[in-house]
Amino acid sequence: MRLTLRTLLAYLDDILEPAQAKEIGDKLNESSFASSLVSRIREVMRRRRLTAPTLSGPGVGIDPNTVAEYLDNTLPPDGVADVEKICLESDVHLAEAAACHQILTLALGEPVEVATQTRDRMYALGPAASKVVLPPSIATRGELSEESLDDVLSQAQSASASPRNGQHVVTPAKKSEIPDYLRSGSNVKRMLGYVIALVVLICWGVTVIKNSPFQGGANKDTASGTGGVQVAAANVNKHVDDEGGPDGQMEPEFTGQKNTDVDADESPRGVKRSTSDVDSALTTDEQPSPPVEPKGTAAKNRRDTARTHSDEPKPAIGREDDSVPPAAAPVVISAKYVSTEGVALHYLPREERWFVLPRGAQVIAGANLAVPEPFQCQLELDEHKGLVTIMGHSVVEVTRPTADGRFGLDLQRGQFIVRGTGSAEDGLAPLNLRIGVAGELWRLELQSGATCGLMLKPKEPSKLVENPDRNSYEGAFYVVGGIAVITDPVGQAHEIKGPDWLELPLAVADADGKLPKKRPLLVVPNWMGPQKLSSTLQSKATVFEKKFALDEAVELTVPELAADANPLISHMATECLGLIEAYGPLVSVLRSQHVEARKAAITELRLWLPRHQDNKEMLKAELAKRFPPEDADVVYRLLWGFEIEDARNKQTSTQLIDWMADPELAIRELAFYQVYRLTGKTRDYQADATTTKLHSSLKAWQAAVKKDGGLLPVPKPTPNPQ
Repeated sequence: MRLTLRTLLAYLDDILEPAQAKEIGDKLNESSFASSLVSRIREVMRRRRLTAPTLSGPGVGIDPNTVAEYLDNTLPPDGVADVEKICLESDVHLAEAAACHQILTLALGEPVEVATQTRDRMYALGPAASKVVLPPSIATRGELSEESLDDVLSQAQSASASPRNGQHVVTPAKKSEIPDYLRSGSNVKRMLGYVIALVVLICWGVTVIKNSPFQGGANKDTASGTGGVQVAAANVNKHVDDEGGPDGQMEPEFTGQKNTDVDADESPRGVKRSTSDVDSALTTDEQPSPPVEPKGTAAKNRRDTARTHSDEPKPAIGREDDSVPPAAAPVVISAKYVSTEGVALHYLPREERWFVLPRGAQVIAGANLAVPEPFQCQLELDEHKGLVTIMGHSVVEVTRPTADGRFGLDLQRGQFIVRGTGSAEDGLAPLNLRIGVAGELWRLELQSGATCGLMLKPKEPSKLVENPDRNSYEGAFYVVGGIAVITDPVGQAHEIKGPDWLELPLAVADADGKLPKKRPLLVVPNWMGPQKLSSTLQSKATVFEKKFALDEAVELTVPELAADANPLISHMATECLGLIEAYGPLVSVLRSQHVEARKAAITELRLWLPRHQDNKEMLKAELAKRFPPEDADVVYRLLWGFEIEDARNKQTSTQLIDWMADPELAIRELAFYQVYRLTGKTRDYQADATTTKLHSSLKAWQAAVKKDGGLLPVPKPTPNPQ
């Protein structure tokens, strides 16, 4: 079967026979151009604001009827080449052909059923116009005799005369009548409705003014001379309620679940993008707003992440009891994005996509932030009282502030650093923050001039269908200067004086109730110090930064970068796809020409897969679109991983070696990824090596398995001492 654009569209829409689909899939693996064309087709179909092909003028491309014949496989062979050439040169025409093919596949595969109610309503719109009877066609002049020609000319000269007997005439159409339910009411009835609505509105306004609590309170306060203070305090309390919770209700404790009480239609205000006015988890300095519950696939995968809440009651709005003075308004710590270079991403719930975080934007509760490598995101806390630096390859969520204004961050993966301003001799108040780690609430009290960092690295799965527990991660608090007091979820305080650390998860006591000895901090992590990029990495980072557009969704731009010819750009783009959980493009990167990108895609998919139960079925569906059924099952199994016991099993070890010789590049790379993870050895194996080098390396692996009985030798039993 030839690999043409039409067969490629049929392959993508899954309408080929299994044998044909496997044949096309093999050809895609062999052709880098075809693989890049597949990525391009998916990208142009998702691209927003892509114009439609023009039908006239200098920019006209393909006639719509020609496109229809091409998709219907009725276009002559000489026209097929012209259509495919234009589609390959123009994203607009390529998107048109691919989208039309997809729509036709859905429409023909599942015909639309018209409801009886809809059909009856269409019939009830009114009687159809009478059919117009057209006269039969008149013969040409060459076919008319002289007598017939004179007869026609005489009829033209006497057009006003009555028609001859037997002559066909045009029957005038009967005037259609508008159904009663579509007739507009009289102007009198319409005006009467407007008058009634206006009277009700006026009455309501008068009632509100008479019953306003501010009018009586203002008169009463004028006599006592304290009205201005109480009204101001009431306004402050109202602002606190808007930030903390409705009507003074107590907020729940941190439970590791997101707050779903916020209306999905609400959204932060103040940040505008250049081409569309959409809501985001950002706001201006003047007017903070409540967060929005994220939607969509990526947001769904964040519903189980930690969100903290205040446990203190909020003062009521509009307190009328003058004997009880209003409570003082707490200071709410805000965060402002102050980075002058690099890229940080934020999630827009209304768009259900990720976008670039604008410079100088203020980040509020509910904002989900992702920082691609090698950039950093700096957040200024409460006007220079602290600085949070989110390192590259990290994902965090800004949690809801407490009644005392305590700023909070829920770290889902990566690292961030918190620095207090000033020095230890300044005597400034400590900086208090709330930290979410794996669904648990920690509290951080940072003394003036101290620096504390947090690292969290989720563990990759090691067996099929694994549900990781809460402690399936590696992490630590690092204090490199000053004093930090870290309070764990059970309320125990740990005072750390830098340089020192606190390993996570916390150590568990043994059967005798003794805790293991704390390991000393041998070296401070490099990410806690100044970040210096090499000249090569700096130049590529500049190129990578320019690829992001402020008004363009990241899901539409980064997949194209993952197919970049430069391996470093491709690797950075692949890791960025993992941060925003774009699992579909990650599956495509498994066939990338760059080994760095393939390994990054494997790691990101393995971290994403066990996070939620729905991810399993979503991944299976995505693999079924891009791989033959047998290959899709193998890729799914390899992504889950293997345990040490599997490496000591000869049958499992032999199967992994056989997969390292599979014709599918993605399977070879995945199999070697697992073998290297279990053994730590390469034996000069490369998944994309030449056939000769590949066979040589496979022989070495097969010999090792035959000698040791597996990828790892079975440990010898320890003799029982007598």
